Amino acid sequence: MERGIVGEEPLRVDSNQSVWTLFVHNIADRLHWKGVWQVFDRHGVVVDVFIPRRRSRAGRRFGFVHMASKEDVDRVIERLNGFWLYGARVSVSLAIRGANKVSPTHSRSQRPLGAG
Repeated sequence: MERGIVGEEPLRVDSNQSVWTLFVHNIADRLHWKGVWQVFDRHGVVVDVFIPRRRSRAGRRFGFVHMASKEDVDRVIERLNGFWLYGARVSVSLAIRGANKVSPTHSRSQRPLGAG
């Protein structure tokens, strides 16, 4: 199975199936990928869950949940976005291709302190 992040168009797994990817932010440290799978699977068909070892810039755990249909994605976002899961309030949104490649919004001045 091919894996990836999708935006407006679903990732094609094969000619008969599409997968939609959700971005999940602020996953509790004690929650394993299997637990994420179980919670999301109650609201739609989960195809895959991936939680990288690295953390967000804010130091929070994040992951990706691959869902079988757009209807499942809409249902999960409606029900689980802002949901408290093991003491952490998760945010759930449709993953956007290349979102981690956005240039930084803050630029530091090259002037030394005290220079006007």
